[in-house]
Amino acid sequence: MKEKKKLVCSLISFVMIFSLALPLLSSVVEASTVTEIRDWYELHAIRDNLGGNYILMNDLDATTAGYQELASPTASQSKGWEPIGIYERGGAFDPFVGIFDGHGYEIRDLFINRPYEDGMGLFRALVAEGEGGIIKNVGIVNARVTGYMNVGGLLGFNSGNVSSSYCTGNVTGNWSVGGLVGLNTGNISNSYSSTSVTGGWFANGWFAGGLVGYNMEGTVSNSHSSGSVTGGTLVGGLVGYNEKGIVSNSYSDASVTSEQGVGGLVGGNDGGTVRNSYSSGSVTGDEYVGGLVGHNWNWDAVVGSCYSNGSVTGNSSVGGLVGYNDYYATVNTSYASGSVTGNGSVGGLVGYNRATVGSCYSSGSVAGNSSVGGLVGDNDDIVTNSFWDSEVYGMETSDGGVAKTTAEMMDIDTFTDTGTEGLEDPWDITAVVHGETNDAYDWNIVDGESYPFLSGKRPSDYNLTISSTAGGNVTEPGEGTFTYDEGMVVDLRVAVEESSRFVNWTGDVDTIADVNSAATNITMQGNYTITANFERPVNRALIGGIVAAVVVAGSVVLFMLRRKKRVAETKGL
Repeated sequence: MKEKKKLVCSLISFVMIFSLALPLLSSVVEASTVTEIRDWYELHAIRDNLGGNYILMNDLDATTAGYQELASPTASQSKGWEPIGIYERGGAFDPFVGIFDGHGYEIRDLFINRPYEDGMGLFRALVAEGEGGIIKNVGIVNARVTGYMNVGGLLGFNSGNVSSSYCTGNVTGNWSVGGLVGLNTGNISNSYSSTSVTGGWFANGWFAGGLVGYNMEGTVSNSHSSGSVTGGTLVGGLVGYNEKGIVSNSYSDASVTSEQGVGGLVGGNDGGTVRNSYSSGSVTGDEYVGGLVGHNWNWDAVVGSCYSNGSVTGNSSVGGLVGYNDYYATVNTSYASGSVTGNGSVGGLVGYNRATVGSCYSSGSVAGNSSVGGLVGDNDDIVTNSFWDSEVYGMETSDGGVAKTTAEMMDIDTFTDTGTEGLEDPWDITAVVHGETNDAYDWNIVDGESYPFLSGKRPSDYNLTISSTAGGNVTEPGEGTFTYDEGMVVDLRVAVEESSRFVNWTGDVDTIADVNSAATNITMQGNYTITANFERPVNRALIGGIVAAVVVAGSVVLFMLRRKKRVAETKGL
């Protein structure tokens, strides 16, 4: 009897404990449940449970079930895909707060045409909540997305975590338009975009970027962009507007075209940080135009350990790295090597400086009409420990910084010996050999052979292809294709055959010191193809002999014809 009572008590205790634990257990089971996505119908159904855990099991494209009804140009009365979640400006907000793992698969041929709606992309909005608010490992390929505000190929608005994702195609909107994400207040890492981004199609739009349109106190790291970006104000190759956010370890080679606040990487950096990053695409705008950042301003705004080597063209405040370095902002430990062309306030590094520039240099060509400088065009504040190469392009003036010859710019003593004019504090720099870096220092240099470059960022490798015409050959470095680090100065020498002469160098000759010299050099700022041209002088004696022989032969023929005519006339009589 006692045993039966013990058994009953044990069963009652178990039931009570189980009933108390059941809600917790069910939540654990629900959280661990993963929903598999195999077609557009299942993708569309995510909106029915915005806190779920989803995994993509295969690629989705125009041939996958549900495409015509849900994501094609004819779906939803030609509006295409309806983004997942709810995001209404000043209205309802119900974002995706779950987990979406693309598992390395792609979602292709996404079509969205909702020009007056906000939060456009595969998802309207993502928000971190608990362990959710994650999108990762997914590719959006051949997307065509059109919206109004907060528009991206993957996401309109992100306040969660996006990683290892990418987008290709076309993204168009008016405000906060990005190739991957429109507005970011969360984290984006290890992602990229190769899209054509158009911002400001309606009125004069703001904030367009190759990856992110508007980064508001968010982070963008280890990411990159390519393609093209076009917009109105604050437009960048990677990020359009970086407000108190962080952009790090990232790069862009997108071409950028806009009006004001135009940058190869970031259009406007307002109190934010741009560090350990670079840009190499062409940049074109009107004012505040920079190879890396268009407008850098406000407290704590920092551009550091960055470089740009793309061409920059604008009207005013045009710089190889930063167009306008405004009040309280800082540019340090950075360089620019691209060509810069503008009208007024044009500088190889900074167009117009009203703040602080330190431990920087420039080595690109600079051209303008007023306030033009090898390092800084217009300077109203502090420029220290900084230099420009005055020899390669003959730019002898700058409103800040100290001019150096090419040889001095490639000499480590210029940056370590405080007896050097313009060097107040030694740079954190060390000498390395070709193909190596020493990350214990901010700067590395191949002493006597290269400009300083940032550690951890080997200069780009560029190809130099050399050929020659008949009459000679190139002996140094030879003929064929050779690979050199960015910024390397390569000696060019020719051997001329007897009775020939060297004429000039043709092809990609913008960085050749003297195109008419048989012994010159070329500075590697891109992939170049050049030709050494020779000619054999005219042998006047030989030509004179040939002419004389022709004249004599002609005279003989004419004499014979006349004689024959006279004989014929005589016989006729």
